[in-house]
Amino acid sequence: LFYNHTFYSAFLGRFFTAYSLGSWTCGGFSAIAILAVFLLFMKRKQWTLLKIFFVASIVGLMIPLVGKIFNGFSYPTNRWGFIVAFMVAFILAAMWQQLMTLTKKEAFGLFLCLTVYTTITLIVEQSRGLHIFVPIIIAYICLMLMVLFRENTSERLKKLCQTALLVLTMLGVFVNAFWLYSVHGKNYASEFMDYQTKRQ
Repeated sequence: LFYNHTFYSAFLGRFFTAYSLGSWTCGGFSAIAILAVFLLFMKRKQWTLLKIFFVASIVGLMIPLVGKIFNGFSYPTNRWGFIVAFMVAFILAAMWQQLMTLTKKEAFGLFLCLTVYTTITLIVEQSRGLHIFVPIIIAYICLMLMVLFRENTSERLKKLCQTALLVLTMLGVFVNAFWLYSVHGKNYASEFMDYQTKRQ
């Protein structure tokens, strides 16, 4: 009826990282994406349908029966989770312009949400680790750049902020890949045979 305890306790922290929770449940979203999700839910009486679909998909990831249905009733697996990735990508695209024009209230709200998120990952043992805290630091830097973008009227500085956000997003992807495949992280690459071994 439910996944094991570790699945749920590590779920929130894995939103940022590419580490699998099991049953092909993967997050690995860029740091800026979680800011977009937070901002979406701060928008009252707006994007209601998108909020419903997002919450429903997250709840669906947590229920084995949903994974079983999407896998043809054979066994629970969340390979259908790419739908969540598409949704997060759409949320980021929809919120991008508003992230660049944050009000002081929204900026403070995002800072508060990110701080609560950080606190939870510190408290929950399964969510601790550099593979989670590095993307969180990137998210804080992204938020700071967004505030600077809003405060500055210089077009040159605005372009510089947007370029820095792009670089940070790419850095976030690199960090996720590093912790997933590196010997200093999960070392996922070691689970596969190399080309020469396969030929033999």
